[in-house]
Amino acid sequence: MIDLMIVIRSGPEEKYGVVEGLRLSAAMLGMDWPPLMVFLDAGIECLRPQAITDPDTLDYLRASADLGEIRVLSESLKERGIRAEDLDTSFAAAPLDIEGLAGIIAECGSVVAF
Repeated sequence: MIDLMIVIRSGPEEKYGVVEGLRLSAAMLGMDWPPLMVFLDAGIECLRPQAITDPDTLDYLRASADLGEIRVLSESLKERGIRAEDLDTSFAAAPLDIEGLAGIIAECGSVVAF
């Protein structure tokens, strides 16, 4: 069971949502409680190369990718005309369809969206 899922719906220009979601992820990682991060809607733009320019925010994202799991909603990719190959490969964001997302949400203890 996944204890916490963090959903990032905000794009990189909406710094508050992205930064707060990534800070929460970093805090959870620091407590040895890695969350699952799912990027959808405008949030998938955060996973493009050079989309996040703030060094601290980028560090939070890299830590989340290195120590946790990052997924990206395949329907959001399709809606925006983005291929999984267009994302920064260092984040290893695995595509997830809407049915898979619904199944994971049903198993989660908590879901937080930014």
